[in-house]
Amino acid sequence: MVFDAEVQTYLARFLMHQCGFYARDTPVLQLGNCLASVWAALPLVSGPLRGESAYSEDGINKAFVAPDVVIEVLRSRFEW
Repeated sequence: MVFDAEVQTYLARFLMHQCGFYARDTPVLQLGNCLASVWAALPLVSGPLRGESAYSEDGINKAFVAPDVVIEVLRSRFEW
């Protein structure tokens, strides 16, 4: 199997599904924090490390978007 764009999209959607992205009843903060544990560039959206990458302690990874932006996108994910 070649790791091409199609496979990368499939794997991303699989990981999103594992976090509950496609379930309307998944709490947004839970979903956001789960996705942050998958992608280091996403911030934790709640808790004492809110706004930081779940992997920020390694000194390399940083979140590149504000938690409120992630929350708004996740809240509106079914409005498309």
